[in-house]
Amino acid sequence: MIANIKIGWAQLKHILNDVIIKNLNLQKPIKGDGINISYTATGTIISVAKKGDAGTTKDISGGQWTSVIVVDPVTCVQSTLQVWALPPGS
Repeated sequence: MIANIKIGWAQLKHILNDVIIKNLNLQKPIKGDGINISYTATGTIISVAKKGDAGTTKDISGGQWTSVIVVDPVTCVQSTLQVWALPPGS
């Protein structure tokens, strides 16, 4: 869990605590420009949208499972995640 930040600038405090930290602590993906999130009965689909086209789903049938290595910034422990990815330029 990430602790809330105490800061004198109210709007920045709201953005950091109520938007970013709150969502990170939920451990759910955050939809944003270029990222689509679809919740289905079988799981969550995270896909990449064309720029300015968030909210629509791109055809991901030509993808493949790819390993992504992530590092915990506190402990430096490495983990490998398997993600479905399309080849560059798809």
